[in-house]
Amino acid sequence: MTRRPVAALHRLADGNAAQARHVRAWAVVRDDPRATARRIGGLALGAYVTLKAGPAGVAPVGCWWLWQAWRRAPTPAEHTLDTFTGYLHALIGDRTGIHLDELHAVLVEGGLDWTRADLRANLATMGIPVRASVRVGGLVRSGIHRDDLPSPGRPAPLPDRGKAGHGDVAAPAEPM
Repeated sequence: MTRRPVAALHRLADGNAAQARHVRAWAVVRDDPRATARRIGGLALGAYVTLKAGPAGVAPVGCWWLWQAWRRAPTPAEHTLDTFTGYLHALIGDRTGIHLDELHAVLVEGGLDWTRADLRANLATMGIPVRASVRVGGLVRSGIHRDDLPSPGRPAPLPDRGKAGHGDVAAPAEPM
């Protein structure tokens, strides 16, 4: 399978999740359970009527949903640094940091075809400083100290798949 269809499927999957969050946010009205019940009831009735109509009802609604999912899919620049720093926090755990060699090995194992220079360039792009010496497990090497991780909430692009600057964006896996 080529990269382009896979990237389109990833975009639809991300957009589908965003569309579902959008519909949920619309349906749930804070401090007004009756309005929430009316909206959810309307959605349920709409789903019932759509399914009862068969393919003539499902096809247009399905196309509309896919179109909205495509529109709502986040672009690479809209991914927040929170996702990547959360991934780094998970890798670091209760240690003081992570060595670049270890991080590089984990990312390459996960499917990113990066050199160490690509890793350093992407970390610099995201504003994550690399210290010349970080002590982890008794070894001192260059790496990322957990105190240097950026504060959450700042938008930044995530690294791309393949060589730096090419391909689609790869977001680290989010916990369920």
